[in-house]
This record gives sequence, C-alpha cells and structure tokens, in this order.
Amino acid sequence: MNTSVTRGHGEMIVTTTGMGTEMGNIADLLNKTEAAKKHPYKSSSID
Repeated sequence: MNTSVTRGHGEMIVTTTGMGTEMGNIADLLNKTEAAKKHPYKSSSID
C-alpha cells in the first residue's frame, strides 16, 4: 500500500511491519483458507 505526497511535510511512527499488519492478517487468513481447500477433512484443525 502506497501513499503519494505532492507537497507539505509530515511525520509518522511505525508500530508494526510484516505479518503484524492488517495486510499480514489478511495474508494469514488466505493461507489458512487455501490449506482448508486442499485438505477439506483437516479443516477443523486449522485455526
């Protein structure tokens, strides 16, 4: 996810990166969904 800045100034504090972000959470959920599709009888053990 990118943000374009054309003028001005700003500051930010990074509190988390990678799998700790909302995008990381979505990626984790997608991986679990794909694993459940591949092994439908084992889907109850994926949490």
